[in-house]
Amino acid sequence: MKYGMPKVLVAETDCNSRAGLSRILTDEGFAVVPAPDGKTALTLATPPIAALITDFQLPDIAALKLMAQLKPMNPDLTTIILTTSGMPELDALVGEGGILACLTKPIDVEKLLRLLKEATSRTILKQGQEV
Repeated sequence: MKYGMPKVLVAETDCNSRAGLSRILTDEGFAVVPAPDGKTALTLATPPIAALITDFQLPDIAALKLMAQLKPMNPDLTTIILTTSGMPELDALVGEGGILACLTKPIDVEKLLRLLKEATSRTILKQGQEV
C-alpha cells in the first residue's frame, strides 16, 4: 500500500452499489478492494486493510462476523456498516470493536467520505509510527 492510498474493502451485495462506491472511493484516492460477498471479501483481504465498508446483510456471512475475522490480521481496522433501514441495535454498537458508523441506504456520500478520511488518516499515522 502506498502512503496516502489506504486500502478499503467494500463488501456489498448489490453490484451497482458496489461499483458506485468503488468508483467514488477510487476517485477520492483510496485503493479499493470490491467484493460481492463475505467469502470473497475474506479471500481478497490481504493486509493491511484500513477500512471495511460492508453491507449488513451479506448472503453468506454476517457483517459482524466478517469484521471479527478480518480484525486479527488488521488490528486497526475501521468498519462502516451499511443497512437498508435504521437498526437501533447496530447503532448501539458504534464505537465498539472498530465500528465507526452504521449508515442507512441510500448512503450520504459526503458523510461516508468524511468518516472514512478521518478514520484512515488516523490509521496511516499510527502505522507510520510503528515502522
